[in-house]
Amino acid sequence: MVLSKKIIGVIISVAIASFIILFVIQFFLIKKAISANRQDFSGKMTIVRKGLYTAFPPRMSDHDLIGGDTATQNLFQKGEPTLLIEKILRSKMDSLLKANNIFLTYSLSGRVARKCYLHGTPLDIGKNPAIDEADYSICICSNSRPHSLDMGLSFFNLQQHLITTSSGIIILCGLVLLLLVAIFAYAFYVINKQKALAELKNDFINNLTHEFKTPIFSIGLTSGLLLKTEDIAKSDKLKNYVDLINAENSRLRVQVDKILQMTAIDSGNVMLEKKMVDIHKIIEKNLAGFNPIVGESGGTILFQPGAVRHTIFGDEVHLFNTISNLLDNAFKYSGEQKEIIVSTHNIDHEIVIEVKDNGIGIDKDSLRMIFDKFYRIKQGDLHDVKGFGLGLSYVKKIIDMHDGKIEVKSKPGVGTIFSIFLPVQE
Repeated sequence: MVLSKKIIGVIISVAIASFIILFVIQFFLIKKAISANRQDFSGKMTIVRKGLYTAFPPRMSDHDLIGGDTATQNLFQKGEPTLLIEKILRSKMDSLLKANNIFLTYSLSGRVARKCYLHGTPLDIGKNPAIDEADYSICICSNSRPHSLDMGLSFFNLQQHLITTSSGIIILCGLVLLLLVAIFAYAFYVINKQKALAELKNDFINNLTHEFKTPIFSIGLTSGLLLKTEDIAKSDKLKNYVDLINAENSRLRVQVDKILQMTAIDSGNVMLEKKMVDIHKIIEKNLAGFNPIVGESGGTILFQPGAVRHTIFGDEVHLFNTISNLLDNAFKYSGEQKEIIVSTHNIDHEIVIEVKDNGIGIDKDSLRMIFDKFYRIKQGDLHDVKGFGLGLSYVKKIIDMHDGKIEVKSKPGVGTIFSIFLPVQE
């Protein structure tokens, strides 16, 4: 099957939309993973806080730690511990972080004051940007304590650490996205290559069949002239030979025309000449040509026009050929007592055309492929039926171009019903 430019465009649009959706989903997955890591990190810091609360109970004298009765004392101003409390805080912080598998470089800021800085900033305590801007804040205060301990803990490259911790899912999402992009790129390459090969094949078939038309025309012209000669007219044997040449030449011409029609449709070069057409008249014209053939074989062909609305907007020539193909199949695949029924009826805003026969039927496996180009049923005694497997493929494409659909029901040994649904013109 050759994909049209429109279908390829739709495939590309759907693929791009899918990639965008997938990218957004992966972005939120990564964001959620980083958020989960942040929550896990915050959980560890909660344990660190509790460790500090345990290390500095209310009974501990801040006065002794600081070394004087100072109302407000800023800590860690020079980057290195200068007071006993600073050394204790740094040592305890190192051990608590290590115990919780936190090995990031950090900085401390803090103060010991008579009032709690972090639980409400009194006017007599000035701003402390280092504590305000810290990643985590810690306040150890109690009514039984003479002082409050306020601390700010800042980690260097904390965000980078959280992202690195989520590197597994980030790499996995990236690999999945790259794999899908690679698969799509390869599929698009294969589609384009197949499309190019199909176009090359169509060009070859088109050129080949055009080359056939010249000798077919010459053979038909020559055989026609032979029939008019005196020698042929006098010999029944020679006349039969020429009639056979004419018949086979006509059959070959029909098959060549079918191939040309299919290649034209596949390449998109067919432009339907749509106008208001009467489906019943198209069927009657077909029956006028098939009635003598079916009659000679001892069969019957009936027309049951049940549709009240039978005018559609379509191409008369291609619709005629469509009905002709279905009738031809019904005739070729029916038994000795041929019984073909063509009927019409309306469903909603559609006309339904049914072609029913009492032929050999079609098995379920073949039903799925009968509209494929060049496909011919291989089961059953069908070796005597000539053709290239183009008729039903042509019918399907013409019906699709008229915004209709075709369905088939069949039972081996009983018969087949082809149903065409076409929109009627009110």
